[in-house]
Amino acid sequence: MPVLVAAASAVLLAAACSASPDGNPPLDLSGGNSGVRVQRSAIVRDAAAFAALWRQHAGPTAACPKVDFKACDVVAVFAGSRRTGGFAVRIGEVRRSGKATVVAVDLLKPGRGAIVAQAFTQPFAMKSVPKLPADARIELKEIERT
Repeated sequence: MPVLVAAASAVLLAAACSASPDGNPPLDLSGGNSGVRVQRSAIVRDAAAFAALWRQHAGPTAACPKVDFKACDVVAVFAGSRRTGGFAVRIGEVRRSGKATVVAVDLLKPGRGAIVAQAFTQPFAMKSVPKLPADARIELKEIERT
């Protein structure tokens, strides 16, 4: 499964933080399968910490995406193990107000009566964003799909 997760993750790369000087694309990925089985979130500020998190997420042999940590941090959110499909994590805007910085994250969950896959999933999202201050926090909001 880790190889499948890594392959799917590579396909989902898109614009979030400007491309690194060596031409690597910005990081913006999400999916339904992760090796991280507990709910957690993190702001990753350096390559060593990101490589360790990537190994937990995608497995020890999966190639870690390149991120320019001089210009970017990575916001990583894992919803934990869920009993069905229909869940998703969406990293939204970075709100800066005075000294406070908040990264808005939505945890989407299936609505009542929704038809979903009957399989364990581990929804996640990772996104590179311009460097954040040390006191930045992640604000997780649960949203039921209608």
